[in-house]
Amino acid sequence: MTLLQLKYFQTVCSLGSVTKASSALCVSQPAISTAIKELEKKFSIQLFSRIGKNMKLTKEGKVLLELCNDLLKRADNASQVILDMAHKRNRIRLGITPMLCLLIMPQLYRSFTSRYPDIALEATEDGRYPLFEKFENDELDAVIMSEGKNNLFSIKTGYHRLPIANLHFSCCMAPDHRLADQSSVTPEDIGDDPIVTFPSSYQYWIFVNRMFDEAGVMPNIVFCSEQLSTIHEMVTTCGMVTFLYTELQPHLPDLRFIPLDTDTSVDIYLLWRNDSFVFSGIPKLVSCIKNIQLG
Repeated sequence: MTLLQLKYFQTVCSLGSVTKASSALCVSQPAISTAIKELEKKFSIQLFSRIGKNMKLTKEGKVLLELCNDLLKRADNASQVILDMAHKRNRIRLGITPMLCLLIMPQLYRSFTSRYPDIALEATEDGRYPLFEKFENDELDAVIMSEGKNNLFSIKTGYHRLPIANLHFSCCMAPDHRLADQSSVTPEDIGDDPIVTFPSSYQYWIFVNRMFDEAGVMPNIVFCSEQLSTIHEMVTTCGMVTFLYTELQPHLPDLRFIPLDTDTSVDIYLLWRNDSFVFSGIPKLVSCIKNIQLG
């Protein structure tokens, strides 16, 4: 069994036919068909049930596909590591959520690139759960994310973890909103007011829904966006409310940040793997993060 055979098999599964796979890979159809037949012969199994031109994965084919997806991803990551070493390309692939990106990345990027100009710091911005999946699949070297009582799951052991900060959520609105002059806000106060949030792939979604659920109130979530700038615009121009880290207030001075009448604390961590083939840049990243000031 070779990686090339698995790549041909994976592409046929993805596109649904040998013809389409041949076109996508710029490889002859007989070469792809032969590779699949060799896999079937080696393991004495049938990978596809063929009805006319239609190809449907068998039970064994589904198992092999799941395994080969993981193998090919790891092979690609290994190739990238070796290429980086061969070309002396030092880089760190960092995952971070949007609110933390605004709070942390400007300071971190300035500090890191000025101290270590030979190391590329590549940041991927996404929700907590997609980032963690990429991290576990070796697509990221480190992640900065939250962990609090409202998380869907706790961060697993087996990773190095550096505590960065303890942050809190506030209810945010435009200065002319009816709640803007209150000293604190409850879910009952918000009532049916339209809410804009990050989507359900974000830990934030769990926080918002559980806060309202504990109060026995149905949140009126009318809009979701992965972009903090879009959420900000919907709040300032459309009269919506949202929930952001209190520490973001200096970055968004045109919003009112009202404390919530509930425990909203979350701990922020940097995570990196124990067994990662990451060069010595990670300790340098850690040293820069330790010097970050968030308030």
